[in-house]
Amino acid sequence: MVVTADHSHVLTFAGYPLRGNPILGLVRGVSGEDTPEGPYAVDSLGLPYTTLSYANGPGYSGASDRQPEGAKRYRHEFSAMAPIRAGRPDPGTVDPTDPDFMQEASVPLKDETHGGEDVPVYATGAGAAAFRGSLEQHVLFHLMLQSTPRLRERLCAAGLCDAQGIPVRVPRPAALDGRRNTDNR
Repeated sequence: MVVTADHSHVLTFAGYPLRGNPILGLVRGVSGEDTPEGPYAVDSLGLPYTTLSYANGPGYSGASDRQPEGAKRYRHEFSAMAPIRAGRPDPGTVDPTDPDFMQEASVPLKDETHGGEDVPVYATGAGAAAFRGSLEQHVLFHLMLQSTPRLRERLCAAGLCDAQGIPVRVPRPAALDGRRNTDNR
């Protein structure tokens, strides 16, 4: 069995929350070595911050044509957005654990986007030892084929393999239902 994803998201975990800190709440504890003790960690402006935030998305705190400047609530489907005028809102004045609270985003976009870091791959069973280190996505396909001989046989029977029996063309659904896949480039 192989478990992975094809991308990450721009969700971040901020600061150093204490063990047991609510994942949807404000960060409890201190922000680092030079910050004062208190019930919540604070940023350089002296404001608390949530454990989770996004690099971009609809949680940007500038005013929109749907909601005023400040923390945003779900469903924030805006068509126009303004820059932040009053500075970063104080998340200590709202309930970040409310199901409709939208986590703060740095860049205003209608939808949050994919991130760029590597995603983990976990494998167990036949061939699992080959799934380690940094792997390109196309390598995952070939490792799964090596671990599942029946699938490889079906792809070769569909005409998608080279002379050495290595699949070299991406299958179309017709290739897997027994029909020859001659139009695949």
